[in-house]
Amino acid sequence: MIEATSDSFQEETSTGRVLVDFHGQSCAPCRAMGMILKNCEQELEEKCIRIVKVDINECPDIAEDFGVSSIPAICILENGERVDGFVGMRTKGQIMSVIDGALR
Repeated sequence: MIEATSDSFQEETSTGRVLVDFHGQSCAPCRAMGMILKNCEQELEEKCIRIVKVDINECPDIAEDFGVSSIPAICILENGERVDGFVGMRTKGQIMSVIDGALR
């Protein structure tokens, strides 16, 4: 997992497949989602998908660009283009199902 900054976000997400995790440090559901994503990390690597985390308090400009108004929020990008996403908690199986559907 990579923690992006406003300066590094474009470089980290412009090529390949990326799952962007918009979160906040004081958000309990975000911490829970982070643990679920950590458990998905190996499967995502096998699918050539990187996880990029964005703290909305540290990078409000990025959150605004993606229209994030509630967290946790996930955006799935392919070569910098948004292909899918969701807001709120999901199980590992639900996350993998969304990713598989988005990147066919």
